[in-house]
Amino acid sequence: MEPIWKSATIILITILQAVIGCQFYPPGEYLRFVRVPEDLGVGEEVLIIDVFPRKKLTLTSLDKDGDADYFTYRDLNRTTVSLLLARSLEDLVDRDKPQNVLKLKVMCDFDNEEDVVTSSLAVTVYVEDVNDHAPIFQNAPYHVAIEELTPVVVIVVNNDLTDIEDIPRTTIS
Repeated sequence: MEPIWKSATIILITILQAVIGCQFYPPGEYLRFVRVPEDLGVGEEVLIIDVFPRKKLTLTSLDKDGDADYFTYRDLNRTTVSLLLARSLEDLVDRDKPQNVLKLKVMCDFDNEEDVVTSSLAVTVYVEDVNDHAPIFQNAPYHVAIEELTPVVVIVVNNDLTDIEDIPRTTIS
């Protein structure tokens, strides 16, 4: 037999959930920021969110269409979900116009039998570039002939290279 205080606590929590509806925790938090490396693997965890009670959870893009498509979620238990990476981020930052910010809204619904209560949490994900590309040398390969008695500090070859990891793109001579 359960103690009276335990039964009363369960009843109180049930009443609060019916009145409040779906809630992100800590209460009053409506915005979350997180940084992830561009080489984070698909299926890896981006963020853990406490949200309960809930019947339905949805992810929608905020600024750009398709931002939410990079993510999915998995229920860890009845009160917690894990936001996971659904597709690779590497194509975002390694392009001519890099996109290193993704914005999405996590929304939950709870039906308290009188109406549906909805709550949301805005999530901003900063994608950090990983220096995973070597500089690109123009007109390679090079063939140079050096005389035997050439001084040590003489420039032997002078050419341009482009480092695509730099933003803005840089050409180095």
